[in-house]
Amino acid sequence: MNAAVRRLTKRDVEDLLERYDEDPIGALSAALRRLLGGGADPDARTAVGPPGPESLEPPSGRAGDADDADWERLVRAAGFGPERTADLVAGDQAALDTLAAELNELRTIAR
Repeated sequence: MNAAVRRLTKRDVEDLLERYDEDPIGALSAALRRLLGGGADPDARTAVGPPGPESLEPPSGRAGDADDADWERLVRAAGFGPERTADLVAGDQAALDTLAAELNELRTIAR
């Protein structure tokens, strides 16, 4: 992935933490969309949609749209290691909690 990673604003982090207990994957998806170049819809959850701008690169080689990316595509586009990616995609609660804490503290993706 060549796209530059953005930083979350204080408001983005507040939104993440406010929504996290009710919908961890939805809250983290919104934050990753912001970081990966999407984020036009702050209330977007884990919608699946057609490919679009160059923020994400799906396996087909076509560019995808961070606003429409599902959870798995967002996690893969973030560039985490294979084990962490697998844990996040599987919805492992400890992995989700670690990512939420990391985004809260760093406001970006640690690689």
